[in-house]
Amino acid sequence: MNIPSDRIRSRTVWCASYPKSGNTWVRSLAMALRTSQQPDINRLGAEGHAGADLMRSLGLSPSDMQPASAHAFVRLGWAIGSGIDSDAPTLRKTHTPWLPLADGYPECWQPPDARAVYIVRDPRAVAVSWAHHIGHSHTDAVTIMETHKPGLAAHSGEEHHFHPGDWSVHVTSWMDQRDIPTLVIRYEDLTYEPQTTVTRLARWLDLPDDEQSVQAAVDACSFANLASAEIVNGFAEASAPDRVFFRRGEAEAWREELAEDLVERIETQHGEVMRRLGYLV
Repeated sequence: MNIPSDRIRSRTVWCASYPKSGNTWVRSLAMALRTSQQPDINRLGAEGHAGADLMRSLGLSPSDMQPASAHAFVRLGWAIGSGIDSDAPTLRKTHTPWLPLADGYPECWQPPDARAVYIVRDPRAVAVSWAHHIGHSHTDAVTIMETHKPGLAAHSGEEHHFHPGDWSVHVTSWMDQRDIPTLVIRYEDLTYEPQTTVTRLARWLDLPDDEQSVQAAVDACSFANLASAEIVNGFAEASAPDRVFFRRGEAEAWREELAEDLVERIETQHGEVMRRLGYLV
């Protein structure tokens, strides 16, 4: 395969977040804006796995390669999968932090023209939702969220087996990087200021941003509609048949569910970043 490097200009748009922070919601909104229809939650677009197909087509396996070479092939797969000389963006989900791997580049690094949307959510709410998703205790979730895991592989099978690392490190790794342009969206702003926030999202993704289109997308992607779609059609990203993915969808539900000592622990561990994002005064 001989592809001139000056022709590889990735059209990937990363939809990045810590798990259970609104990634599915944002991808649903993007699909609703793009199609002007109710989104199919099981067909929300590309995942971050395109490199695997490229390796298989060449008869290669990551186990046969040095880590740096394997990462390079994965990134090349994403770039080619976005379409060479194509203007159509490919929205790709990732929960990977923007941290350097064996070759010195972040997992999600891409050639010119890649962009990102990073969705952030109050870590107290994340802890409750993450615990439900993985089927562990709130304490376990809080522990995961304060444990730094440098050099993580991006994909290790099912989502709930992936350790996303320290919440503050994850958030700041994306917010503070200057490698690719990134729009930061708060889950809470999607909840309380949906029209304004979705308009920003639409403009960032070069999707229809008129008032009617935005309101239609907001209505189509209400929590009630997404939860109903899961009940009717199931959802591939749910971690277990007995645990729904769309659980409550309330920004402040953690106040009723999270023990006071765990709230204090999260605020102590992540207070600096929480204050920066307006979650603590």
